[in-house]
Amino acid sequence: MTSFPFRLPNEIAHFGFIPKEEDLEPGDLIMFEPKSRWKLGHHMIKFVQSRCYGEQHSRWTHAAVYLGDWRVCTATPRRGVHTHEIWEQLLSHRLRVRRPKLPLNQRFQIVVNALARKGEKYGLSKLIAFYRELDRLHNVAAHQRIRVVSAAICSDLYADAFFLASHMVVGQPYNTAFMPADLSASDKLVDVSVRWARLS
Repeated sequence: MTSFPFRLPNEIAHFGFIPKEEDLEPGDLIMFEPKSRWKLGHHMIKFVQSRCYGEQHSRWTHAAVYLGDWRVCTATPRRGVHTHEIWEQLLSHRLRVRRPKLPLNQRFQIVVNALARKGEKYGLSKLIAFYRELDRLHNVAAHQRIRVVSAAICSDLYADAFFLASHMVVGQPYNTAFMPADLSASDKLVDVSVRWARLS
């Protein structure tokens, strides 16, 4: 049984379970797939990704950096780069946790790098690039994959934070922006099994 020093949302308390915090580590990548079939943004991103990846990777359409204490840092169109509790999406999404094959100090640096971008606007132009550059399936030089404007999409947020921490490119993007599927397919990350804790 797990108890909390703060109040959980009613729907999470009613659900009765939450991921075990000890199975998550700062710097982990949290991937999301909505359970609802009617999420337009999800279907658009999944369609683009399916041109390059199979279902096992294209199904993941959102990404976040795990900070610790059930909090994540991510980027969304409405709020830009921001932090929130993981249970905001816990009931409406399937989750997948991937851990970078990096030393602990570099994984913590991923967190610092992501938080340094808090407040930046969402990179709608990068999202549009998924469509515009889809037919230009080429590898992009590492220096071009790093942030050059003050805007981010969720998968680029993680990829940039990873690069600045490790000086390695996390995957092989098919255009100048990283897609969630690029992170799903990356061999620089490993999947982590997360147990569920019963709430008291």
